Amino acid sequence: PPISLDGSRYTDGGLWSSSNLDIVLDADIDAAIFVGPLRAGAKDAVRQLEQEIELLAAHGKRAEAILPGEAFITEIGKANLMNSALRDRGVDLGIEDGAAAVDRILALLG
Repeated sequence: PPISLDGSRYTDGGLWSSSNLDIVLDADIDAAIFVGPLRAGAKDAVRQLEQEIELLAAHGKRAEAILPGEAFITEIGKANLMNSALRDRGVDLGIEDGAAAVDRILALLG
């Protein structure tokens, strides 16, 4: 639910977009990298992320996303990502996913 802070109302940004990549649309940048644990089966969230990447491209900005890979999806799937028992394995899988994205990120930044 919205909360009040110093006279202003705030809502979780995830209500608009799981990635919020569009916030850099007017920023003075050449490229953006989204790193996030969009859940397996979150097809709408992934579709919106793809649309945001396309929107940035239409404005001359390049973008890439690092998302959970198949191993993460298979092993952790739709589990509660706040479950501390999954943390160590989730970190290991995240490192693997990041390593798998290195060439794409280097190409983006190169």
